[in-house]
Amino acid sequence: MRVVQTFDLQTARRAMADCPCPHHGTSECDCQMVVLLVYGQGTEPATLILHGNDGQTRLSLADPPGRRTDARTAAAIRNVLEAKMPLPLLKRAD
Repeated sequence: MRVVQTFDLQTARRAMADCPCPHHGTSECDCQMVVLLVYGQGTEPATLILHGNDGQTRLSLADPPGRRTDARTAAAIRNVLEAKMPLPLLKRAD
């Protein structure tokens, strides 16, 4: 699988002046959201969203409007997240 990062909340917040944390209401926060496109054997990528704050991270596998994520790619992502596959199979694309 190949992974491309498409969004980083902290990078987006730095680009805006006076952008307080919507969760905590302060400029000193630990909130983070990252959106990854995960390419498997299918032609369309899966969208993986990681959202974290207060020392916890939640992961979501999202279906874009109008299409479903390739079932094989979604299963492979779930296997990696459940540690059923070795992590080196998930590589970040530059």
